[in-house]
Amino acid sequence: MVDPQSLLETLPHLPGVYRMKDVSDRVLYVGKAKDLHKRVSSYFYRELSTKTQAMIAQVESIDITVARTETEALLLESNLIKSLKPRYNVVLRDDKSYPYVALSNHASPRVHFYRGPHKKEGLFGPYPSAAVVRETIALIQKLFQIRSCEDHVFAHRSRPCLLYQIGRCTAPCVKKVSETAYAEQVREAILFLEHKNEEVMSYLTRKMQEASEAMQFETAALYRDRIAELRRIQADQCMSHDSGDVDVVYVALLRGFAVVDRLVIRGGQVLGDEVHELTLPLESESLDILEGFLSQYYAKLDAEMTWPTRIVVDRHFPNRDVFEVMLREKSSQRIAIIERPRAVEASWLGLAKVNAEQALTRLLSTRERFATQLAALSGWLHHTVSRIACFDISHTQGEATIGSCVILDVGGPVRAQYRRFNLKGDWTPGDDYAAMHSTLTRYIAHERKHGRVLPDVWVIDGGRGQLKQAEHVLQTEGVTDVLLLGMAKGPERQSGFEEFFRSSEGVGERLSPDSPISHVLQTVRDEAHRFAITGHRKARARRRITSILESIEGVGALRRQQLLVHFGGLQGLKSASIEAIAALPGIGTSLAERIYRALHSV
Repeated sequence: MVDPQSLLETLPHLPGVYRMKDVSDRVLYVGKAKDLHKRVSSYFYRELSTKTQAMIAQVESIDITVARTETEALLLESNLIKSLKPRYNVVLRDDKSYPYVALSNHASPRVHFYRGPHKKEGLFGPYPSAAVVRETIALIQKLFQIRSCEDHVFAHRSRPCLLYQIGRCTAPCVKKVSETAYAEQVREAILFLEHKNEEVMSYLTRKMQEASEAMQFETAALYRDRIAELRRIQADQCMSHDSGDVDVVYVALLRGFAVVDRLVIRGGQVLGDEVHELTLPLESESLDILEGFLSQYYAKLDAEMTWPTRIVVDRHFPNRDVFEVMLREKSSQRIAIIERPRAVEASWLGLAKVNAEQALTRLLSTRERFATQLAALSGWLHHTVSRIACFDISHTQGEATIGSCVILDVGGPVRAQYRRFNLKGDWTPGDDYAAMHSTLTRYIAHERKHGRVLPDVWVIDGGRGQLKQAEHVLQTEGVTDVLLLGMAKGPERQSGFEEFFRSSEGVGERLSPDSPISHVLQTVRDEAHRFAITGHRKARARRRITSILESIEGVGALRRQQLLVHFGGLQGLKSASIEAIAALPGIGTSLAERIYRALHSV
């Protein structure tokens, strides 16, 4: 354990970040301080909780980084927690990229879903969930009739598609609408995406009146219907007279588990919410959790994103000034933290509270269910089970073989530990036994390389043959503390009638379809199958794009690239006529015919 007296003699009375490390030099905890000397000394000369004492007992060294300001220390702490993921910090579990609505940079822009870093123009968001993005895109198509087709499809349309027939697109692909009129549609959609609904309403009302005065009554009726639909949407989205952009953050904490609900309001409309589950290794208070969430979540946003002008919280926030400075530096605008909301903000906070408490109830219920199922599985196997791995193989007649591994523990699926393996070898294509052998061997090597503990039980999707391969791999690799379980499909592949094998030489066992053991094993098996087949389909699609063209005589690497770039991908090339292919430089009619025949023979 670290010597506190000698350590404290070297610590300055300055703001900064400290990192507590164990004997293996792994970071256990990252913290920030206005005064490093005072904060670190509190761990050694004040009464601590049992869990905090357990952490301090492991600390062998403490590194510090001095910062110029407390705000700088806050940002540094957030970055270190994100990169190091210390065992004893409050850490956001979900770090996915953000979903946006995107309008393409095209003469006739398309509306589409985009997920990723904010590195391009024409992005609106981020939105709280992918479902909200898709709902917004559907509304844009319904209200403003903006196209959603890919550019290569747009370029080769000869007649309107079904979306035109049902009034969801004005078919700019075949000039059913003029460029000026379509640009007006896009302008209206942008105002809607910027939550300037009153401007949209005024514009539509003016256009309706102009059409009516010009005795274009059908056109006026279309504008009237769009106005009515927009008013209905505003009512459904809890429109308020407050036109600001607000984030409402509420922490729900119970029995050592916590969730944070972030309710998103833009332009006075409740767009939705996102729930974040937090890991709480120490006895954290709600205020600590709130600070951890705000520092990690908002520190990673880009200045170009749509930031709120206010963040509403549910409690007194002592470090409000420091966080507001951090938010201003990140967003280049003033963002106020509201501690005592009133009127409509208080109602939003109440909504976030309900969402957070319901999410926490679901989380605890899920954990209790999996805990019960794993306890039953432990009793059946006479082996302690805290973590299950399931392995599956997916291919199409030996093509694009993928091996998958999924992990499940008391909290449910642990997606951060999922693994996929692209399997290539000198075995016969479609040899599931050899594919399973390769998957397990590579999985063990991967986990050992990263110093990870192997799961307690490995479920092998298959019968005695696959299980025998697993036994051979474990024996070869010297793995002795893992229990294997083969899971063969039941009659007509019906769930609940699987046959289980504890060894390749053993007798198969069946469980009641209503058994909690059967349920947990079906859950992990189905998840492994989903994960494997999703990866296989992607790999197969990538391979077929190139393999079809590679088989055509006279089409080399540069020409393949030329074709795919010009037509926007394989589907665009497939939809092209012989004349369109032959029009490309260096491709005559003869080669174009060979390409066309090859693409349409599969």
